[in-house]
Amino acid sequence: VREPVKEVAKPKAKVAVADSARFKSPVADQLLITHHPKASAFYDAVIALHNEPEPVRDWINNELADEMKKEGALRFSAGEFVELLQMLKAQAVSHGQAREILALMSSQGGTPQKWAAEQGFKQVSDPAALKKWVDEVMSEQAASVARYQQGEEKLFGFLVGQAMKKSKGSGNPQLISDLLKQALAARK
Repeated sequence: VREPVKEVAKPKAKVAVADSARFKSPVADQLLITHHPKASAFYDAVIALHNEPEPVRDWINNELADEMKKEGALRFSAGEFVELLQMLKAQAVSHGQAREILALMSSQGGTPQKWAAEQGFKQVSDPAALKKWVDEVMSEQAASVARYQQGEEKLFGFLVGQAMKKSKGSGNPQLISDLLKQALAARK
């Protein structure tokens, strides 16, 4: 009885190593993809169109896990999913907006462009608009700015969050962070 068990265990180890190379990630990061045929097939279809394994794997594991476990087909194609990833990469939408778009695509179908337009999602990367929000935060949160400049560096995240709040989540967080750093450095 022990002999067959050893032989069954060996191929699984080979599959895990092979999948590790295929998915370019540690075995633990690919459990959903390797254990759910629907997720594996979708991953392969997406990678054929968008060869960036890490974000594809992360989105499938984190944002699509429940969808992959459901019976039936997804309400969107691999191409539409790739379109969403490209919108995110191009910073046309924020990560939070991309998650909302994906939820709409999952529940109702449709393209990411359609949902972005209908929801009014567009990531703001215009430095003038972002600077306005940063300046408002610097003025309204003067006490927090003073504490930050006295060494409470953890307040930087709070200040970025306040600027994101001003933008209603549409501001490019990296640019807001950069502009906030510049504004704080100018006040020293």
